[in-house]
Amino acid sequence: MPVTFAVLHFSPRHRWWAFGQMGLAGSVLRQVPGLLFFRWMGTGQGRVFSLRPDFSRYAFLAVWSDTTAAGDFFTTSSFWKNVRDRCSKTEFFRLQTTRSHGTWDGIQPFSPETTEEEQRPLAVLTRATVRLSALPAFWKNARLAADSLAAADGLVYSVGMGELPWIRQATFSIWTSQEAMKNYAYGLSEHRQVIRRKEAGKWYSEELFARFQLGP
Repeated sequence: MPVTFAVLHFSPRHRWWAFGQMGLAGSVLRQVPGLLFFRWMGTGQGRVFSLRPDFSRYAFLAVWSDTTAAGDFFTTSSFWKNVRDRCSKTEFFRLQTTRSHGTWDGIQPFSPETTEEEQRPLAVLTRATVRLSALPAFWKNARLAADSLAAADGLVYSVGMGELPWIRQATFSIWTSQEAMKNYAYGLSEHRQVIRRKEAGKWYSEELFARFQLGP
């Protein structure tokens, strides 16, 4: 199943419209043929999740039944035309899932359909629901996680986003290779430290980790 991910930037005059789509877009998108899963999400300031929202950009994640359904939406949908007409900048990524585990609101939206190639760039999506009791510990360690990601060798791009402020958080990142991503995930001491604290404190009630091959 093809996956698309877009980061949408809005000028000040259109930011309230974009913010409103977090509540309104669902009624339109649920009617789109072939759109199996979607999320319209706000983003945080900087390159990962943040307590400070960035009202100038939003993320649109979509999983499609096939490339035809995706193509029809992005070329003929009046909703997408409204989005593009209001955007000052669009960053668009076509993805193929290589592996995924965990759930997102109780379902697994990504179905692996290709294999990873170690020397090719790859994208990673992590998503979690933070337990209310763990919010202080999670955000206390958020700066350490952000700093470790920013310092990681091989990081090409990253953005933090969320469906529900401070509680339902996600990060999308692109890496030069599988090796670079693994060096960050398993080799950087700051990141390992945060992971150990997360597991010991049982911060998440739900989490998901997915990898993707970048498409043309």
